[in-house]
This record gives sequence, C-alpha cells and structure tokens, in this order.
Amino acid sequence: MYSYTVIVWSDSTVAPSWIKRDPNRWKTFVFNRTTEILQYTTPAQWRLCSGTDNPADHLTRGVRIVLSDLRSTVWILKGSQAIKQVLHKCLPCRLSKAKCGKQIEAPLPSDRVVPSAPFTTTVIDFAGPVYIRC
Repeated sequence: MYSYTVIVWSDSTVAPSWIKRDPNRWKTFVFNRTTEILQYTTPAQWRLCSGTDNPADHLTRGVRIVLSDLRSTVWILKGSQAIKQVLHKCLPCRLSKAKCGKQIEAPLPSDRVVPSAPFTTTVIDFAGPVYIRC
C-alpha cells in the first residue's frame, strides 16, 4: 500500500485560519464546513496560493478585466453575461479545460494475459474487410 502526503491549496486567507482553529468557535455554517474538511485533512496540509496564481480564478478574473476595460469607454447591458458567453466559446480556453476521455477496453482472453514465449498462440483473420451494399 502506498502512502501519500497531500498538500491542499487555497487562495483564501480566511478559510485556512478557520481550519487551524477549533471548529466549536464558529457559527453553524463554518463549523459544519471546517469539521468536514478536518475529517479528511489536517491544518498542517493547508497552504496559501496567491489569487493571481490560482488557475481556477482566471476565467472570473478575465471577465472582470474585460468588463472594466469596456466600461471605460462604453456601457454594455448585461455585459458580464456577454463576456462569459464569448470566453466560454474560446477554443484555447475550452481545450485547456477539456477532460481526457478514457476508452473502455474489453477484457483480454486468458491466453493473452498469461506470460508465455513469443508466438505460442497465433491467430489468422480469414474474414478480411466486410463490404456491405446499401
């Protein structure tokens, strides 16, 4: 069995301070969240990440920056929604957030899984390509 040390990053300065103190000090909402977090982590695992280095903030920060630049010259009704639509259609942004697909493979026959000398088992495909007329 492997043992891993997990480091948890947050760009909030408040949340780690909540986690490092006794959860009973806090009101119900914060108490419940910190208690759940402390079931899986320890306060020593938490580190601070600056907001500019947090990749999760790039999209929301981009919306704010674009909106403030635009509002210096024009006022766009529902500007933040329009900017979000454009940014969500941005191909480089979508590619950077895309999840890698995982192909489901069929189980191999037992003679292919057991180590053996090369060419112990060989197969010839006599069918070849199948052509179908429509």
